[in-house]
Amino acid sequence: MSKPSILLVDDNPDNIYLLEVILQSRNFTTFSAANGREAVETVKANPGIDLILMDVMMPEMDGFEASRHIRNRPESAHIPIIMMTAKKRELGDVVRGLDEGALEYLTKPFEEEELLARVRSMLRIKRLHDSNRELLDKLLAQQKLMDMELKTAEKVQYAMLPAPGAYPAKDRIIVEAHYHAAASIGGDFYDILEYGSGKVAFLIADVSGHGPSAALIVAVLKTILVNEAASRPSPAEMMTRINKKLTGLIPEDHFISAFFAVADLDARTLTGCRAGHPFPMLFSAQRPDIVSLDTPGTILGMFSDAVFGEKTVPLVSGDKLLLYSDGIFEVPNKAGELYGLPRLREFVQNHRAEACRALLDKMNAEVDGFWDGETIRDDVVELVVEFK
Repeated sequence: MSKPSILLVDDNPDNIYLLEVILQSRNFTTFSAANGREAVETVKANPGIDLILMDVMMPEMDGFEASRHIRNRPESAHIPIIMMTAKKRELGDVVRGLDEGALEYLTKPFEEEELLARVRSMLRIKRLHDSNRELLDKLLAQQKLMDMELKTAEKVQYAMLPAPGAYPAKDRIIVEAHYHAAASIGGDFYDILEYGSGKVAFLIADVSGHGPSAALIVAVLKTILVNEAASRPSPAEMMTRINKKLTGLIPEDHFISAFFAVADLDARTLTGCRAGHPFPMLFSAQRPDIVSLDTPGTILGMFSDAVFGEKTVPLVSGDKLLLYSDGIFEVPNKAGELYGLPRLREFVQNHRAEACRALLDKMNAEVDGFWDGETIRDDVVELVVEFK
């Protein structure tokens, strides 16, 4: 450990000499200045100074003004200052000294042991500050690194989502999506896959929680989905395969809700399988009621022997399929009331003739207006598919 450095400021050379003898004999390094102006310049030139013993009454610049200049510089604001004066200690001087940044006050002539006790006390404060500063610097460096890693992870996660406008069978379907993570990365996910001649598959999923752990599980899910899609399994079989591979692979306190559907654009049918996910809605201006695509099946990643069912419904021109995560309707207002599925369903029913993009934009605007503006929002993903 390096020797503590103490700056001695006094216009009396004898006082400086006495302080040097006392402090250097205790293994302290000393600097000296004859007035406040020299003190300020010495501090600027020697950033390693640990403590300042400052006389009050000096020519050119007194100790009060010098203390103020030192305190106003971020580089030296943390250096403890002990004020020294030959005057009888008066309350006004003490208050002014403390106001200008001094931490201690010492009256000359001083007792050697009192001086050393105050010096040691102030140096302990300085060491504590330096230790906290070093810890804070390390934390800030770690935070900066983490922020950089999260930004990279965010780019990777967005790269796993379909690029806007990049989906198969664009001449036969229209797709619009909305994605928003509660943190920089999240646990909601969707994908659109070419699934054989005249077929398109859609997946929406919601990993419990959000943040890095949920995002990693999303990456695992994406990998399994792509690998299994090569053999074009039915929706129920796809869910079964995904579930078996996820169970035991992801932490026990995590699970995934999902919906997977295959649209046969030639046969004009939609076959879907739901795994504990909010009911997708099929609707159009021509349909009087919304069709809820419900099938038996539980969440993914919890039970390896879970059984999943599937449901097939006919498609007609103009039908729209809305897939969404619970982040869109589990939103409270200022009274603590949730927006809820009934409101969402009513909104969709009233706006079923809207174009896909307009439907999503208006739906999000309505929910944003309902939200209390204070509660942390969950991850949100929405996908609207219109069948021409």
